[in-house]
Amino acid sequence: MAKSDISNILPNEFLSTHELLLYYNDIIVDLLHKADEFDLSSSKFQIKSEQSLPTDDEDFIEWMFTHGFETEAYDYLKSHLFFSLLRDFIFYMHESFDCAERGKVTVAYTISRKPIKDTLYYLCWLLVDDKDLIDNLMLKESKEYDISSINFKTKKRLINEATKITKAPYEKDFIFVLIYKRNFKNGLSKVWDQSLHLVTGSRHYPTEPGNLNFIFAYDDIWDEYWSFYYATMPIIMNFSIEVIIKIFESIAKPDSTTVEANKWIRNFKFLNATNHLTKETDELFRSVLEHLTITCEKCQKEYQCIGTVADEFINDYLYTCPHCEAQERVGEYFMNKNK
Repeated sequence: MAKSDISNILPNEFLSTHELLLYYNDIIVDLLHKADEFDLSSSKFQIKSEQSLPTDDEDFIEWMFTHGFETEAYDYLKSHLFFSLLRDFIFYMHESFDCAERGKVTVAYTISRKPIKDTLYYLCWLLVDDKDLIDNLMLKESKEYDISSINFKTKKRLINEATKITKAPYEKDFIFVLIYKRNFKNGLSKVWDQSLHLVTGSRHYPTEPGNLNFIFAYDDIWDEYWSFYYATMPIIMNFSIEVIIKIFESIAKPDSTTVEANKWIRNFKFLNATNHLTKETDELFRSVLEHLTITCEKCQKEYQCIGTVADEFINDYLYTCPHCEAQERVGEYFMNKNK
């Protein structure tokens, strides 16, 4: 999305962080496209000549487990589960971003609750121990893996482990507290409950007598919650995208150079959007981009990310092919098309 496409309702102070959210949105959409482009949701394996194929009335996954293809079965189920969860996550978050952009603050919060409290947790579980999650889904009653029945200690441990694996720059317990701790005054649980219910009875944020949550709010209250959205969502999405990318890379298996290049790009875009990109880091970013070879989707010609292309890449979320002037989104996981 170009800057001119963003609603003029959105205050300028939120523009850079909103663009960052759209950048993360674009990356996730690109990963879903790559699932089809690189056939990442399927499983291929060699069947021995003496083995019979499953009959029409046999469950193929069960057949794989009982015929020596357990590893392939887990790989297939992991990929299928990941891209299904990813699709669910971005369907909701995209709508939340859209509502926030247009000032529908309470709706933006309400829509974000399920993907962040529920879907993101299962993505973290898939990252930390994919086999355990798959076994729970296949072998146990749903109440055993229902997030509402999982105790806080287990949730905290899982979120902290996901933070450690992704090397996300957040202190221990921070992401957990931000999402789940109801008595944290700067957490999302309070706002989610207030956006979902007209009256909240929690001792931590009870609705005042004669009031209804958000119904009689003044502009300064709306602005406060609008600001809070753009203070917290970039953190949540920064963490989420690193969890998502880690799982994606475990499935797609790109080479180490590709992994590092994409990591650099994500880090620099985050620094730029949050006004932490210094002259030195800008120069470093450009030196990294010089090694990025881009193939235009329209004219199929290759070009380097230098000059005006690099300027657009750093400062905007669209960049222009120097050959045919087609525009591409920066929000992409850059991979060798011939992989």
